Amino acid sequence: MQRVDAISMDYIQRDEEFMFDAVTIRRMERVVLGALEWRARSVTPLAFLGFFLSACFPPPRHPALLDAVKERAVDLLLRAQPEVKMAEFSPSVVAASALLAAAGEIAVAHLPAFQAAVAACPFVNSLRECGEVMAAVCGVVGVGVGVGPAASADTPVTVLGHGHYRSASSESDRTVGSAANVADAKKRCMGPPSQWG
Repeated sequence: MQRVDAISMDYIQRDEEFMFDAVTIRRMERVVLGALEWRARSVTPLAFLGFFLSACFPPPRHPALLDAVKERAVDLLLRAQPEVKMAEFSPSVVAASALLAAAGEIAVAHLPAFQAAVAACPFVNSLRECGEVMAAVCGVVGVGVGVGPAASADTPVTVLGHGHYRSASSESDRTVGSAANVADAKKRCMGPPSQWG
């Protein structure tokens, strides 16, 4: 069984011949991370999710929508974590790819503006390659496209549909899967991962 709580300095220093202070411990941590070439980053893409959502997600920013996109991105990150090729990309690129894929599935109306804002961020290179690897690893067909089994012809954009369903003439309140706005859906489509970034 693994030890869950951290080891205290008193436990480490119970032998008199080994005396460590906080500076020495930090230095040892840096040496270990330097030897690993800082590749201990399987969880660090999670730290970038909040940044990309707050800086790049277009208004209006509904908390429920942001939570759904973030939850789906976390799911994609956790599913892609065991893949060795994901370590080739910086954590920010992995987080951006996961958020773009999640936004393509959940927030299709916001996707073009979100994609443009993420692409404008500095240090987000190799986004296309990372998106392709994530699509292959997670088994998501057409990552970022947003057309999936949940898209139906009569599904309103919001969960409750504001208490009633809109008429067929109100195309803006229907999902991308609606037969009435197929041309608009093609314009909003992000395209295959090979066209990212």
